[in-house]
Amino acid sequence: MATGEVRSRPFLWLVTAAITGGIVMSLELAAFRLYAPYFGYSIYVWGTMISVVMAALALGYAVVVAADRSRSGTILYVVNRQ
Repeated sequence: MATGEVRSRPFLWLVTAAITGGIVMSLELAAFRLYAPYFGYSIYVWGTMISVVMAALALGYAVVVAADRSRSGTILYVVNRQ
């Protein structure tokens, strides 16, 4: 592996995390705009929306950690089957 390749890898991970974070935030805002005519612009709607997104992200991260620690690919295959 080249030295430049090793140095650029952390930068690529950070860029990937920033881009996907922006995508998740834009989808969250779009979902809020879609729900607003039915549920209103309340702080409770915002809080619920943010809570659901954060819970889904936490669950996804937990599955990834469990799949990384597992010696076999069983967890990853079970999650991808749905």
